[in-house]
Amino acid sequence: MKTIHCLLVDDEKLALDVLELYIQKLDYLEIEGRCSSAEEASLFLEQHHVDLIFLDIQMPKCNGMEWMKSLENKPKVIFCTAFDRFAVESYDVDAVDYLLKPISFDRFQKAVQKAKDIIQKDAQAGSRLKIMTSYFTLFAYKEIQEELSKVSGIDLIINPNKYDNSGKFFETIEENSLKINLDYTG
Repeated sequence: MKTIHCLLVDDEKLALDVLELYIQKLDYLEIEGRCSSAEEASLFLEQHHVDLIFLDIQMPKCNGMEWMKSLENKPKVIFCTAFDRFAVESYDVDAVDYLLKPISFDRFQKAVQKAKDIIQKDAQAGSRLKIMTSYFTLFAYKEIQEELSKVSGIDLIINPNKYDNSGKFFETIEENSLKINLDYTG
């Protein structure tokens, strides 16, 4: 299981401490940062990638729900709050779960398991999409190369840097540990 990188956002130090204690009990979670406001969290996200945010709602200056709505690239979120009145609204930002304080470890663990399952499914879907895109690109290159080979010289104009000295077209696709060398001849 890949490590899930987490950001904790709450204006109450005790709440952050409890979340940190719970996270330390689960070996697949790693805390990337702790923030006490949405503004601080925004600055953190500019410099760091996280998979999951544990987010309070009622915070000074900026409400956690409004902040989450304002993010362009939203990580998964589990709301951790003392107020149940925002639960329905949490669906607007595709929240994984909504935990009411005080949070029991069992309830925390259930929410994290949901997040883990979603993150794994997203990663698998992303991998399949990359593979499908690579195959599409491979077949598109072959078809384009066939058509271009009918017109002398045009294939060198497209990308002369991908030719070796013999005039053969080479393309290398690397994805994780998979490496494919493609040899296209006109």
